[in-house]
Amino acid sequence: MTNTKEEWLRRLDGDAAQAEQAATELLTDADRSWMRGTPPPGLVRALLQVSVTYDAESAIFELGRAWDRESLGLALMAALRGLQDPVERTHAGWLFKHLGSATVWADMAALAQSDREATQTRRWHLEGLDRLAFGRVVGWAELRDLVRRLRSDPLPAIREGVVGVLMSLPSSDEKTDALLDLLEDANADVLARALAALDGGGAQLAGIGLERVRSLASHRLPKVGLAAQALLDQHRAGGADG
Repeated sequence: MTNTKEEWLRRLDGDAAQAEQAATELLTDADRSWMRGTPPPGLVRALLQVSVTYDAESAIFELGRAWDRESLGLALMAALRGLQDPVERTHAGWLFKHLGSATVWADMAALAQSDREATQTRRWHLEGLDRLAFGRVVGWAELRDLVRRLRSDPLPAIREGVVGVLMSLPSSDEKTDALLDLLEDANADVLARALAALDGGGAQLAGIGLERVRSLASHRLPKVGLAAQALLDQHRAGGADG
């Protein structure tokens, strides 16, 4: 680096072009052991600016990925608490889809369940929890209450987001029961995703659940009918009766 690391860190707090250049230079450091602990305020502010355009390809965003995730999560959540504008909160929510951590999962869950937040803000946090569940950072113990509450949320986008969380949680009878319950949903996107999340090759489809899938195979919307038929085909290929 031509300038010192400390100088580039200070430049993260400059305009967009200067911050991007600073992040690019910082990422050239082969020794990234210093990217730990509370991140510099300039990085947090730069990430908030990047979130306005959802630019996951920027050097600033890559620097955020490289930083100690637990410490960065805490700093981002502290910054989000200071935002009052709903649009800014939505932009910040996108960061938690990608940069959420074990240190802030409970805050993310609370925001996902809050009807005071914009729908897209809630959905970003659900998608962040989905990723944490997929990485086994959180599991049923942490997300059970959220799943139970939000699978009957009045907003289809939130119910569909819950299906994503269910897909990433470990298999269990509880997971199967929740997905089968969602086959009664009136929204086509929720239905199609719930069908895709079910495992037809095992013992999950039986009785009323199997009959419900059969009925959905003739759904008026192709996305639902095709998803149901694919599940039935998988069920038959697995050697199950049907």
